[in-house]
Amino acid sequence: MSALDDSIDAFFSIPKAFCPKASPNGEWVVCNWNTTGRFELHAIHVASGERRQLTDGDLPLHPEDATYCWTADSDAVLYQVDRDGVTDIYRSPLDGPRKRLCTVDGSIRVWAVNPETGTIYYRVGDDTLCWRDPATNESGEFDRFPGLRLQIPATCAVSPDGEWVAYTSLPPKTDNSDTTTYESGLTTYIARADGSDPTWVDIPDHGRRLTPVQWHPDSEHLLLQRDDGHWRDGRTCGIYDRREETVEWIADVGAVAFLSSGDRILAGAPPRSTTEVYDLEGNATAVPCEGMFHQCTGSEAVVGNTGFVVQRYTEARPYEVLHHDVATGATTVLFGAEYEDRAIGPETFVEPTEIQYDLPDGKTASGRLYRPPGTGTEATPAIVIFHGQKSRWSHRFRPHVQLLAYLGYAVLLADCPADGWSHDEHAVFAAAGRWLVHQDGIDTNRVAAYGHSHGGYNVYMQAVQYPEVWDAFVADTGCVDLLTAKPVGNLRRQLGDPEDNAQAYQELSPMTYVGDTVGSPLLMIHGADDGWADQPRIFEQALQGNGWTDGDEYEYIELSGVGHTPKSREVQVQWWRAIIDFLNCRLSR
Repeated sequence: MSALDDSIDAFFSIPKAFCPKASPNGEWVVCNWNTTGRFELHAIHVASGERRQLTDGDLPLHPEDATYCWTADSDAVLYQVDRDGVTDIYRSPLDGPRKRLCTVDGSIRVWAVNPETGTIYYRVGDDTLCWRDPATNESGEFDRFPGLRLQIPATCAVSPDGEWVAYTSLPPKTDNSDTTTYESGLTTYIARADGSDPTWVDIPDHGRRLTPVQWHPDSEHLLLQRDDGHWRDGRTCGIYDRREETVEWIADVGAVAFLSSGDRILAGAPPRSTTEVYDLEGNATAVPCEGMFHQCTGSEAVVGNTGFVVQRYTEARPYEVLHHDVATGATTVLFGAEYEDRAIGPETFVEPTEIQYDLPDGKTASGRLYRPPGTGTEATPAIVIFHGQKSRWSHRFRPHVQLLAYLGYAVLLADCPADGWSHDEHAVFAAAGRWLVHQDGIDTNRVAAYGHSHGGYNVYMQAVQYPEVWDAFVADTGCVDLLTAKPVGNLRRQLGDPEDNAQAYQELSPMTYVGDTVGSPLLMIHGADDGWADQPRIFEQALQGNGWTDGDEYEYIELSGVGHTPKSREVQVQWWRAIIDFLNCRLSR
């Protein structure tokens, strides 16, 4: 590999640990860790530190595509393997070979195991919550569980006595035709373990989303989380009494789990950077540990009486899994980044600076600015990265951002307070570019716009509406014609029905302006298997129709066998090599 390839590989190969889950007996923690070069399930004994690898090339390449859970006896982990339109559910013991328990038609996500019967609860596709007893092969479905797509934080929780299952669904009398995003509204139902007798948890002020988190040890009370805004904001946790059908709200924070015998609640979730322990009167004690994010909830987060496991990351610290003991205050890294035989390490990573930039309406927007280390007084090229849809960048480690800073680029992650799919959104990002060129140490003639997915769409719009702001454009997997783009729930909700509001769709489509001035140089890069793959193709055709030449004013790269996001390390290296080669060439002095 070239020196550039080595640098890219070094950043994208930093081991990352995802989604820790504690065993029911609290002795082991399993997580999805890619220390071997790909993501595999690894278990660690909390007391001794002994580690065991439980899978070998079975899991999906992307960690968020894998789901798994412990068996009730804490002896094994259940996980799914997709193949040819069906899914196998495997049991991988701590000692011994894995065993296939059953095969299910379609794509599934394993969610929970009944602690009394061993029944497995899982979601099939987007719209069915099912159960299966692996001992008898009996199975069934739950009512009222329609299409929860696009990372909806749906879940189910099984009571300790094995009698009840609480799960998320749509409220009664809800139009099922639009259930694709967080704004759709979710509520909680409680049913028998076999899905019978579902009852809606009908409580006042339940918010837009009411999610079950964990049953109390008495199997009569349920820890709930209420979300009033976007799923990361406006959270409240409370305890629901199943018999009295009442709820007592404890604190304005996201719920994680009951601790010990249920007399305390572990709480905290992004964008919060701290975790707290609450008693049932709402009194809080902060846990002093920076950058904690609970990717698992309920009993899977709890270790013993006073411990819990958590995923941690910061802008300058890669993903790792910790064990923290509330009683002693001790924190132990169970799985984390490793830097042996690497040219980079913790000292390589850059801490960003929080910034504010002015908007055309007199208001301000926020962002995070990463400056390359050791540049002194030399002016550096810069890249503004944006996404959209009222986005605020989370405080997490991003290999590509750290890589760009390492290679000498200043990087601005620009937040967007404006609605997605709007003219205001594009004005916000143009303002970010105008602000950046006036900052000390930034080369005013070498500022590029970059975005992926919705951000890629925004790059196209910058190229056709604000070409004078930027010196180069990188559109990574974006759409250009909203009328013909693969339907996205929030697009339809923002602009209405395309047949009734075609003009609005056209005014916000980059294709509408391609006959006018288009900013260059422009890189279009995407995967051939992406659902929006046709979009950059038609944009390239339009550019060629206006006399543009590939390799001159623009560059077009389509990678075969790649979907919406490059997942394997080899493809990530290829992907970012192309982007960096483009930036190095087009932003050269």
